[in-house]
Amino acid sequence: TFHARARPAPHQGDATVMAAVIDDNAHACATGPAPLARRARDSASASRDVLAAARDRVEARRAGGFVRQCHGDLHLRNLVLLDGRPTLFD
Repeated sequence: TFHARARPAPHQGDATVMAAVIDDNAHACATGPAPLARRARDSASASRDVLAAARDRVEARRAGGFVRQCHGDLHLRNLVLLDGRPTLFD
């Protein structure tokens, strides 16, 4: 319901932007301890491969109006337990 009510954002969510997020995350972890940097590199490589394979699908979802102006990452800073039910807010 939350996602369905959010404003469509066809100008966002393209594969190029997603690739930049992957690269930014990998870069942020690259200066960490060697095991973290190695895992970040491996994860970024795998993420790029998945994104390349799904590029047409990602673009079709965006063009179809399925990308919305809202948080894409659910975490405890945008979730609350309200009346015993997890509730999203932005």
